[in-house]
Amino acid sequence: MKHKNKYNHICRIIMLALVLCLMFAAGCVKRDKSNKINSEKLTTQKESETKENVRYNTQDTVIITDIDTDNSRISVRGVGGKGKLYVLNYTGGTSIKNKYGNEKLISQLEIGEIFNVYFIAGTQKLIAMEESSDIWENDYVTTWDMDYDLKLMTIGGEKYQYDDSTYIYSGKKTIDIRNISGVDSLIVRGRDKQIYSIVVKTGHGYIRLTDTANMIGGMVDVGGKIMTVITEDMVIVAPEGEYTLWAAKDGRGGETKVKVSRDDEVTVSLSGFYGEIEKNGALKLTVLPAGARYSVSIDGKEMPASDIFDLTYGAHKLLITSGDYDDYTEIITIKSIYTSKTIDLSNPEGATTSSSGQTTTGANEETTTKSTSEKDTTVSQTGSSKVTINKPEGASVYIDGMFKGTIPFTATKEPGEHSIILRQTGYQSVVYNVEFSNDTSDVNISFPPMEKSK
Repeated sequence: MKHKNKYNHICRIIMLALVLCLMFAAGCVKRDKSNKINSEKLTTQKESETKENVRYNTQDTVIITDIDTDNSRISVRGVGGKGKLYVLNYTGGTSIKNKYGNEKLISQLEIGEIFNVYFIAGTQKLIAMEESSDIWENDYVTTWDMDYDLKLMTIGGEKYQYDDSTYIYSGKKTIDIRNISGVDSLIVRGRDKQIYSIVVKTGHGYIRLTDTANMIGGMVDVGGKIMTVITEDMVIVAPEGEYTLWAAKDGRGGETKVKVSRDDEVTVSLSGFYGEIEKNGALKLTVLPAGARYSVSIDGKEMPASDIFDLTYGAHKLLITSGDYDDYTEIITIKSIYTSKTIDLSNPEGATTSSSGQTTTGANEETTTKSTSEKDTTVSQTGSSKVTINKPEGASVYIDGMFKGTIPFTATKEPGEHSIILRQTGYQSVVYNVEFSNDTSDVNISFPPMEKSK
């Protein structure tokens, strides 16, 4: 019996030890499972953070074509010939940076800007935008040349290529590159020698002159930016802005304030421009032989050394003296905004004078003049090669500002660059710049339909 009790006691000790071992093991398993769960949670969180840092699945280089702040959307188009169109949804968490890494606001974005975008395809959620470091921008282009056949734009002596995918924007709409006027200023963006977008920074409108019968052959000046000869029923392409329009003929004329709005037309009647006026004109002197020493006096007053003099309309006494040649004197009449005169002191009979005739502006704010002795390249009604404009039917055609006829319209082809303005009641006026080659081929043009006036 004693051995049996001892045996039972040993069994209980062994059983207790086994229970304790099982409890210890269970505790270890539970702790390991907890650690495993915590470890998995940390791993998942780490992977989630990684996805949060790079949470887009699509990226592209695009041109901004529209910004809808009411619905928090940005419309963009991929650069290049097959650029895709996207409408991306931005949020307060969308990162926007310029090429220097500085943050930008949605309100600071502009149509025509080029960005790298990162977004989630499907939801179109925009994660980030950043300016591409290899995109260049020229934000004030006022002088350029176009070769429409080769699709080349020359800026500052450098040639750049554009194509049908180049985004061209003015006001609130896309336009044809031929709608850009020489009086516009542009923002041009691209990469290397390829132009991706052109935005018209300051555009143009139209000034139509009426009641011109008594002023034909006189001069009209629009704020010193445009000066041209007055013709019957003429239309002037002018940069948008507010100007003083002055018109005169034979010492009589007047002035009025005009406001030119983009793509709109303002009508100015010259019926009351009959008052006596005092107006200044520029006299440009070219004195030969080159290098000759001389001094200039006008109306008995010695003038500072210059080759351009600002004089009132009317007669002035010109005196040029030189220690190497005989004095030269002449009564010269200023009756136009620009008069050029060449005087050869070695041959007093060799003086030539040219007053301003057709006067136009270039692509910048400087005014350029064309004397009456220069060839007028306006399309005329005589010759062999023809230019035919087929559409839009019924529109009036103004070539280089002068009324020529109604579409369908045919005229003689004259080589060179021309501006063609289309006007029609109930529609917005529009200008196209064209260049005709110097050959015998005929040209047929069909312009797009005109937009109805607002």
